[in-house]
Amino acid sequence: MPDNISVPAAAGTVLAFDQVTIDGVTVLVARNKFGFGTNGEYSEVSSDNPLPVMVGLTDEELRAAPLPVAVDFPTEQAVSIADRVAVEGEFYPDTQPISAEALPLADGAATRDKQDENTDAVAKLGSAKRWFPITPDGNTDLATIPDAIYVGGAGDIVLKGSDGTNATFAVVAGQTYPFSPMRVLATGTTATGLIGLVS
Repeated sequence: MPDNISVPAAAGTVLAFDQVTIDGVTVLVARNKFGFGTNGEYSEVSSDNPLPVMVGLTDEELRAAPLPVAVDFPTEQAVSIADRVAVEGEFYPDTQPISAEALPLADGAATRDKQDENTDAVAKLGSAKRWFPITPDGNTDLATIPDAIYVGGAGDIVLKGSDGTNATFAVVAGQTYPFSPMRVLATGTTATGLIGLVS
């Protein structure tokens, strides 16, 4: 069958037209159905089979009008940086000056004020005028309240204060401590060579 036909068509053939107005003139415009395909093939255009259109765009035009791309990307992606990357910001130096006065101290820790109090208390003794050996006893108060206690052997010493409360102190051999206890308890006391000093 030839590709072309001649008009007018056979009797009874109806051609589709649409009456429109163009530039104030009423004319008939032929209604057409579009399709595409290679020679000898025909594929009718529809919403499911749109007409392929190829438009040549420059690189600048392509970059100016980004196209939506649907791609599944992994949630994690390894990135390799071959060259150094400049990073700007405020960073702490390798060393940082620290003030010891700003550091928190544990409960009962030695402070300058406490050391000064102890030093003053020992200094007030001057040369002890009297002294006596102390035998730890949990049931009996000391006959004389010492102004300080000399420790011959290191260990712990458990003392009862004037308010009736007990406290344990770790003491060093050969040191004099400004303790004035009512009683030195035997239970818990491991320090030896205790001597009470009286100024």
